[in-house]
Amino acid sequence: MRPQRTLKKRTQFESLKLLKLGRNIRALRQKKGWTQQELASASGIDQTHISTIECGRRRTNPSLLCVVKIAFALEFSMARVCAGIELR
Repeated sequence: MRPQRTLKKRTQFESLKLLKLGRNIRALRQKKGWTQQELASASGIDQTHISTIECGRRRTNPSLLCVVKIAFALEFSMARVCAGIELR
């Protein structure tokens, strides 16, 4: 039973990271004055996927390429998009 609890805690911790990433992306998109659809068009990522990343309600794990495309479209660095996310 112990390994399952450890796995559950790790999953919750990872979910918090993804939630922070989504909040960062939303804040930067709004700072630019864009809608999700405008970001989708600029990044080549489907609007529903951007919505899923931003809200963090569903289990989503965006690829590095996806995050790079979003950062590039928003004209922010990866460091800015990933600000406040601890990598431990």
